[in-house]
Amino acid sequence: MGIFDIFKKKKIEEVKIQEFSFNEIVQKMDKELSKSEKEIDEIKNKMKSNLESFISELNSHVNILKSVNIDHRKEEERIKLIVKENLYFYTSYLEKLIIKLEKISFNLTTQEYLLEIQTIMNNFSKDSFKSFEKATILIGKEMGNVKHSISEFTGNFLGLIAENSSIFEKIRKINSFKSLQKELRDTKLIKSNIESSISSLEESKKNLAISKEAAEKELEVFLKSPEYKKLDHERENIDSELRELNREISKIKDKINIKELLKHYHSDEKKSIFLKKYQENFITSLETDKEFHLAKLTKEANGLETEPELRNISHKLDELTERARRNTAESRRISFESKVNNLKMDIANTEDKILDEKKKIERFSEKESQITSNLKDIAESILGKFELKN
Repeated sequence: MGIFDIFKKKKIEEVKIQEFSFNEIVQKMDKELSKSEKEIDEIKNKMKSNLESFISELNSHVNILKSVNIDHRKEEERIKLIVKENLYFYTSYLEKLIIKLEKISFNLTTQEYLLEIQTIMNNFSKDSFKSFEKATILIGKEMGNVKHSISEFTGNFLGLIAENSSIFEKIRKINSFKSLQKELRDTKLIKSNIESSISSLEESKKNLAISKEAAEKELEVFLKSPEYKKLDHERENIDSELRELNREISKIKDKINIKELLKHYHSDEKKSIFLKKYQENFITSLETDKEFHLAKLTKEANGLETEPELRNISHKLDELTERARRNTAESRRISFESKVNNLKMDIANTEDKILDEKKKIERFSEKESQITSNLKDIAESILGKFELKN
């Protein structure tokens, strides 16, 4: 061997991490659960055997305690009375303990079975403590034997749990795995439903876009039609005449001066209310003032004659309103444009819904990743390191 051979590094074999699919992991965890459940059933059977022996011992102790006689003892009668009374109480507690232990159902899960035993024993210790202490004053041996049996059973019970804590922990982890597995299925189902909703909304958006395009085409055709051009010319005439009429209205409003009329009739509530309506909306008030009371109030206040002008304006308003009503071009144009705008709004609302659904997908995807990571961590704590196949 050459001198430098000592410094050659030994090749370290790389440990290849196994790869499993999620379904393979589930199968392996199921096998681990089955194996652990068999082990835990053995623990349960062993505990049942221990419990039956313990109950038999307790029955023997009860018989012995019931036969105890301290009448011959030389202690004070008061002390003997206290001991007898607490011996009776303690024996009763033991009998109740036996009944409760015998009633424990073997159909419970191992964890439930052990917890029930532990609860019963803890309650017995708490309830019987004082009676035990007082009865022991004169009955040391028999009470000591009972205490020894209980301590031995409790020690074996706790020892059995401690020895098999890893099995209980494994089952707890596998149950957590199963719970997360269900949560993962639910999350994927929700995601699938959201994806279906997005597909439906995308299809709806596509159909709305087609309808909008058709409505825009329809509007374009209508605006270029001879019918619309003719009716549009009439609309322009009406607009022109309406602007002229508004100028006339401004002149008559200045002439009447409603503000001054309100001052003149300030003490007459009814007339003031009538004039305020004209002040707020002159045209609407004139349309409803068929008797031209405004002209009468004006003449009464300052002698101005305005009724012919108001009648003329009212007549022109009626005429223009009727001509505008007969001119269907504007209403049809508005109808076409309204249809296009409504479709645009529907498309915008659909896009908002799609965006909301996509945000939901992101949230549930993050949740899915987190659950998958938690599942992998739990599985690795039982199966060892591995990589998940895509």
